[in-house]
Amino acid sequence: MVHKQEPSVLQSARCFAAVLLVACAGLAHGAPLVPPPSTERHDVPEMFFGQTVVDRYRWLEEWHDAKVEHWLKDQDHYARDARTRIPGRGKFLARVPALDTASTKVKSGQVWGGKTFYLKADPGADNFKR
Repeated sequence: MVHKQEPSVLQSARCFAAVLLVACAGLAHGAPLVPPPSTERHDVPEMFFGQTVVDRYRWLEEWHDAKVEHWLKDQDHYARDARTRIPGRGKFLARVPALDTASTKVKSGQVWGGKTFYLKADPGADNFKR
């Protein structure tokens, strides 16, 4: 199918940008966030082609280390807490399924010879068509 640009794609992108902006503004005016958990630094110097490179967070690569597991759990708790503070998040998440199926989905866009080719799926369709 040949088509220039689906307005619904632009509308979806604008809607997402607006929601993101509102969420960030809400965080700025909401209760102050606790700073993220601190991360220890252990300088591990390594030589690459005559250049010394210091990796301060190499210790985080040991996923099965108890200290790393504790750090990961702290980070997860912090992220989940910050996410729950976003005003209107629950209402938005409840609306996502309706927004996701409200318009035509377009993927695999390519421009050849000045024409745009893509696959699209109408609302409620399971498969993309040319």
